[in-house]
Amino acid sequence: MFNKLTVGNNYNTATKTAIAFFAIIYIVGITGLAASKTYGIFTRLIPFTLLLSTFGAILFHADHKDSKFYKILIYICLSGYIIEVIGVNSGIIFGHYSYLSALGFKVYNTPVIIGLNWFLLTYTAASLSNLLGIRGSTQILTGVAFMVLYDFLVEPVASFMQMWEWQYGIIPLQNYAAWFIIALLMQTMVKSVMPQRTNLVAAMLFVLQFVFFAVINLISNLK
Repeated sequence: MFNKLTVGNNYNTATKTAIAFFAIIYIVGITGLAASKTYGIFTRLIPFTLLLSTFGAILFHADHKDSKFYKILIYICLSGYIIEVIGVNSGIIFGHYSYLSALGFKVYNTPVIIGLNWFLLTYTAASLSNLLGIRGSTQILTGVAFMVLYDFLVEPVASFMQMWEWQYGIIPLQNYAAWFIIALLMQTMVKSVMPQRTNLVAAMLFVLQFVFFAVINLISNLK
């Protein structure tokens, strides 16, 4: 059951409208990627969807006066990008992989937007565990579990969506171990700025993305 204290009066008209809006965005995305005629267009829209989702999550954060929140946002974005630069150019973190075209402009073979993706995933996973009423260190571990499960869904369809591809098409176990460690560090950081009142939009964005990639897995297996 959802923790009543975390929901409170946060489920207002603006929140419901935002959730419905993003639900439509992700449903349209599934439809566009499933159709061969629109597939190319929708892969190019991935960075815009990521930007819009991040903006929505931040917009509904409970305390916009908390400067620490924005410091952690920047820190996770920068550290996530640096980790990816090292990872993609060396293979020592996740294994050997390379980025394709869908995530947009690259510097050092790494999409600039990937750091933002790390923040969005960390924050939305933390928001969902907060919504479920989980507290303390268990909240951190739940957020980590959500992030690793999310990656299990994304990796098989990453090349289908033109995001990245693995050497020889094999996803190494090293990747998931690295995800666990990085997620643990990032969840620990973001927990310090999570208010008691849950960001419902952020929590639902994680759910929507999880369902999105689950359906995309089904679609890619049918092609």
